[in-house]
Amino acid sequence: MRIFSVILLTCCLSLFISCNNDDDDSTPSFMMEYADLLSNESGVLTTAITDGGEMLNILNPQSGLKADSTYRYIIIYLREQNGIRISSYGHVISDSPRTLNKPVKTDSVTMQSIWRARHYINLTLKIMRKDKGHAFAFLYQGITTAADGHKTLNILLYHDSKDDLPAFSNTGYFSCSLANFTDSLVTGRDSVKFIINEYKKGPTHYYLPF
Repeated sequence: MRIFSVILLTCCLSLFISCNNDDDDSTPSFMMEYADLLSNESGVLTTAITDGGEMLNILNPQSGLKADSTYRYIIIYLREQNGIRISSYGHVISDSPRTLNKPVKTDSVTMQSIWRARHYINLTLKIMRKDKGHAFAFLYQGITTAADGHKTLNILLYHDSKDDLPAFSNTGYFSCSLANFTDSLVTGRDSVKFIINEYKKGPTHYYLPF
C-alpha cells in the first residue's frame, strides 16, 4: 500500500461527497471520524482504518480510484454488524513533514482543533479565501534534544494563499503523518511542536505527545 499524496496540495475546503444510500432516512447513530480508506487491486475502496486502529469493512464500496492505495478522508458513517456504511466523505490534506527548496510561505489561518491520533496529527483549520486554490505542506524543522534525552520534532505549517482575497471562511481538514519518525522518536517520551501562523495571533506553538 502507498499513501496517495503530493508535496504541495491544493486545498479542498468543506467538500463532502455523498454516497448512494437507499436505506431508510432515520439517522440515530451517524458518526464522523478521520480514517484511512484502502483500495483493492480493482481501485475499489473496501476497507477503512479508523484513528482508533479499527479495521472495518465498507459495506457500500466506492470505485474508480487508484489500485492498492491508501486515501485519507474524514467520513460520516453508520456502523452496522458487518462493517460501516459511509454516508459522505470529505478530502483531508495529508502528507509527511518534508523540506522544500523554495521560499517558505506562512499565510495565516484560524485554528479550530489539533490532536494526536494513531500515526497522525489531525488539524481542523478555518481558511479565509475567495476563488484561488491555496497550497499547504508540513515542513520539517529538525529534531531538538533536551539534556534529559527528551526529543522534540518541530513542524511548521506551510500555507501559500496565492494572494487570494479573504472574502469568506472555509473549513480545511488536515493530517500530518508521523510514520517516518517511529525509528527516531519514542512514544511516551518525546513530543511534537507544531508551529502555525494564526490570524490575529501570529506564530503559535502547539505541543503534542509523540
